[in-house]
Amino acid sequence: MIVGIACKNGSGKSLFVDQFFFEHNLTTTVCTNEVNFHPEYTVNDIVHLFKGTGKFVNDLEYYRRYDIASMMEKKAKFLSSGEMQKVKLYLAFSKPEQNLIFDEPTSFLNKDARALFFEDLITFKTQHNIILISHYKEDLEQVCDAIYNLDEDKERYEHDKLFDQV
Repeated sequence: MIVGIACKNGSGKSLFVDQFFFEHNLTTTVCTNEVNFHPEYTVNDIVHLFKGTGKFVNDLEYYRRYDIASMMEKKAKFLSSGEMQKVKLYLAFSKPEQNLIFDEPTSFLNKDARALFFEDLITFKTQHNIILISHYKEDLEQVCDAIYNLDEDKERYEHDKLFDQV
């Protein structure tokens, strides 16, 4: 299932989602623009650091889909914003956690990479709980089973029933 959260900047989306997963002690993979890699690390270094944190699944498939090979020797400080986002998506899709949060995942992606991301989300939703956060409701409408507007519906939802109410 994919639950979309539509909201404006400063509406408390990160706090809302963090609190939901913390309260329920859920293991989660998070893909956010707020996380940056050490500027001197290469993509190869970053991938190996993340692989050291646990098992990866479908590693090669997403490695190809997001063209990670072309970036492996680049230092993080030389990656474009779109390349940085592709590395984050590759890492998120390659981890086996049941719960995934994507916070503004299409930022910095070109049209083709955005389409690829939405294809991957649709594939993933059959076996994962996904929260997709975006300022763009049209992004959410493409793939979400339900959309929660944090700006309008904040009082209507209780954290412990987020997935049950949709």
